[in-house]
Amino acid sequence: MASEKITVTVPAEVLGPVRESAGGNLSAYVTRALRAQLVHEAMDSLAEDLEANPAFRLAHDEWLADMQAEQTAISEDHTEGNAE
Repeated sequence: MASEKITVTVPAEVLGPVRESAGGNLSAYVTRALRAQLVHEAMDSLAEDLEANPAFRLAHDEWLADMQAEQTAISEDHTEGNAE
């Protein structure tokens, strides 16, 4: 997967604990957080669609399973990152 270098501004009171939790790999930590946010937003969107149209659920069960698998992968990445 190709990567891009970016610059972000983060409040110091957030960055300190994040650096500690990242275990020396801030890029991996931020990548996991961004992936988790994307999954969260996608699942929120799906929930809104399901609320608006209950029949929508049957057409998107596979997509939901993929999002849940992605969440599991994010959690496993986080666990493995802390073990290193």
